[in-house]
Formats: sequence, structure tokens, C-alpha cells
Amino acid sequence: NGPGRIWWQGLLMPYAKNYQFFACPSYNNPMFYGETVAYPTPSDSVYRFHAGYGMNWYTTANTDAGWFGSNNMGSIPKPAETVYISEGTSIVVGPCPGQTAYVWANWLAGVKGSLTYWLGAQRHNEGANLLFVDGHVKWMKLDGTKEDLWNPVD
Repeated sequence: NGPGRIWWQGLLMPYAKNYQFFACPSYNNPMFYGETVAYPTPSDSVYRFHAGYGMNWYTTANTDAGWFGSNNMGSIPKPAETVYISEGTSIVVGPCPGQTAYVWANWLAGVKGSLTYWLGAQRHNEGANLLFVDGHVKWMKLDGTKEDLWNPVD
């Protein structure tokens, strides 16, 4: 409560009923902002978890909201081939062509350079568990994915 945003985990809390549901067991020191501790910048966010999973951030707009924040899931042409949630250390994961620092090539370099990159962590045998829009989960090496797996409208 306050002027900040409530991110995707906050919208799912009425169904999950336990913030620990959103924590990867292999993630060290998860932060449950809005549940166990206040976010350092309350004007930005009042409810967000940095607990090991993030929502696909892919968007061509210069925003941190991502594509999924404002579009209908039914409009995704390939739900079985589109990443919805993956492992990371922040609230969002994946490349973001709308922001120069996180275009595909830069994101890929970050993933290859660190097993704990904030936009895509490869904590499990140098890979990550990916939840796709259709509901199936698959382990993959993030640096082996193609950009179209992250683009929900491609």
C-alpha cells in the first residue's frame, strides 16, 4: 500500500496464499518485499519478490512493465514456445529489446558471463527451469535459447 507498484507475485498471492511458494529452493537469501521487509524505494514498488523467479520481460517498449503486463494471454500465437517465467534474481527475466542495455546480444552475454545474472540465472547444472505460457516446464541452458522463445508476439 502506497504509491508503488504491485508486481506479478502480488497478483497471484490470493491463490498461492504463501509467499514462500515463489522462492526457488536453490536461491540464496530471497527477499519478499511487502511480506517480510519493505522495499528500499517505496515509491517504485511496495510488493515484489526477489526470490529466484521472474516474469518474461520481453517488450519493444522502453518500459520495465514488459509485454505481459498489459496484453491478453490469448493473443500469444505460440504458447508452447513462449517463456512466461524463468529463473533469475529479480522480478523480471529475459531480454528486453526496448532497452538498449538488455537487447538480445547484451542479455545473452550477461547470461553466458554469470550463473547468477539478474535477468536469467542458470542455477541448475548451468541451466534453468522455464515455465511456458501453455503451462509446461522445461530445463534449458539459457544461453542456448533463441530470442523467439522470449518474444510473445513472434
